[in-house]
Amino acid sequence: MSNLIQGKLGKMYHYYPVSVAIATCSYEGKNNMIALAWHTALSFDPPLYGISISPKRFSYNLIEKSRCFALNFIPNDYNEVVAIAGGASGSFCDKFEKYNIPFENAKSINTVILPFSLAVYECELVKKVPAGDHSLFIGQIKNVLIDPRAFKDDEILNLNFKIPSLYMGNDNYLILEKFELKKFSRKKYQEK
Repeated sequence: MSNLIQGKLGKMYHYYPVSVAIATCSYEGKNNMIALAWHTALSFDPPLYGISISPKRFSYNLIEKSRCFALNFIPNDYNEVVAIAGGASGSFCDKFEKYNIPFENAKSINTVILPFSLAVYECELVKKVPAGDHSLFIGQIKNVLIDPRAFKDDEILNLNFKIPSLYMGNDNYLILEKFELKKFSRKKYQEK
């Protein structure tokens, strides 16, 4: 017998926690950043990544005009920066200056990146797809930057170095103090 009951259709926090990322963007001398829980890999070949942003956000127009963005995956000791990126509006202030957040120039696109990131995807915008009250910006990854301490040889995150920022929704973050990593191989289930 199932324990499932009818839930509410609303904020859709049921699939959380998710790795939160910060998209950085620049246009005509204005730099901005926006916190994103709605982001996903889309394709290996070509390497495509999608981010979902509301047209109400200042970053929306910067990305639309500049045709690029960087996606910064950050450790959980920078959760306050996520709150700043998601709470303060670039329409009213320079978040980097006002909150003393370090940044540097991206290597392959015309924007800034966060130097404390675990990894950064530098993306050129290839398509914008309307999706309800948001748009899905699809970027082709032109460059990947990583902190080599943050990843093992198999490109899996080294959780003994840093834990990624994990968002639970409604301004809540998951802080992991003890964890166990287990591998469940799909190969044993594949048809031969």
